[in-house]
Amino acid sequence: KEIKHQPKKKLKKDDAWQQARLALELRSVPAHLPCRDRERDELIAFIRDALAANDGAGRSIYISGLPGTGKTATVRQVMRKFQVQFIEINAMRLPKPQHAYSLLWQTISKQLVSASAAARKLEHHFSSATTKTQMLVALIDELDYLVTPQGTILYNLFDWPTRKFSNLAVIGVANTMDLPERLEPKVRSRLGARRLVFKPYTFSDITQILQDRLTHYCSHLFHPQALQLTARKTAAYSGDLRRALNLASRALDLCLSRHGKQVQVTDVTHAFKLLAHSSHAPIIPSLAQFEILVLSAICLELKSQSLDEQHLTLDHLHARLARIFSLHSSGILRTLGLASSTTTLLSHSELLSILYRFHDAGLISIFPNPDEPRVPHLVLNSDASLLANLLLNDAKHPLAIALLGGHSSSSNTGR
Repeated sequence: KEIKHQPKKKLKKDDAWQQARLALELRSVPAHLPCRDRERDELIAFIRDALAANDGAGRSIYISGLPGTGKTATVRQVMRKFQVQFIEINAMRLPKPQHAYSLLWQTISKQLVSASAAARKLEHHFSSATTKTQMLVALIDELDYLVTPQGTILYNLFDWPTRKFSNLAVIGVANTMDLPERLEPKVRSRLGARRLVFKPYTFSDITQILQDRLTHYCSHLFHPQALQLTARKTAAYSGDLRRALNLASRALDLCLSRHGKQVQVTDVTHAFKLLAHSSHAPIIPSLAQFEILVLSAICLELKSQSLDEQHLTLDHLHARLARIFSLHSSGILRTLGLASSTTTLLSHSELLSILYRFHDAGLISIFPNPDEPRVPHLVLNSDASLLANLLLNDAKHPLAIALLGGHSSSSNTGR
């Protein structure tokens, strides 16, 4: 019988804590994924359309959304409903993009051959009129890792489903909403036909998901306000469910370590600070001076907004940097060699380059602005005050001290 049909039994304390830990693990995927009904229905419709297609039309879809929004988990859940051959390829884990060919051919033929040989065999297989008894659905995760200068790999993977006799459907997944627009027109024509966007989880979504995971046996271990604070802190930054599960799990451990009976708001607050420090502290010492400057500017801009959300645009950051240059070009910036009579403000491309390094290091998330592609939205993956504290007290960088040391007042911060 399903758990929901069983009478609720009282567990020993140790059993309840262990049950809660297991429920909060990322690998513990529930049978039903809350808050993704619309996306699930669209994916089911896509698979049904692909099964019914006779001419190859409509057999590919591009799924985008920020990390931790349930993209891959929803695809896996949907695929369990269909009797089709299914392969999952994570492009980020491939030694080279071309190895996607080898994995795809190995699934079809049970033979492992070189990437070049596999590409030839796949081209022949999907072009020939031989009968394919079962549809093959390929999930290509982290799709942007298959982008190459010529675009051949992506073109082939999304062109093969259009072949009349291929009996192949491809689901491409990536974090970047505008990936098709960045590609050559030939590749874009294959990739951008059908799309599905997973929006970040909201506060109410994350609250519902956490409650759903903890509902059996162990929901009493979290005070309702502690659970809401976990959801609020996660939604304020990136809406990444993985961060919410990690935060709740760490708060659970802190409560247990103090021999508490229920996770409180103070446990969540303490866990949040610990996670922010442990994830960002190793990165700060390796930052170059211009990167310290940009990171300090992000902290200042977010502090000036006086909002719980940690969102800003590239335009706002650029304006903040301009004010800093204006106020400090003859002071700390000149002392550190960051400003002189010939120095200009960071260019658009230079600033983006720094921001993408922050993105790769997990300091920020970058997602496209549909109204202005050149001005993406930025989300700080931590509290601005905590990050400022790291720059001031751990790194003790003179630039951060000059810019952030008096951030409680409006003097010398470029506000």
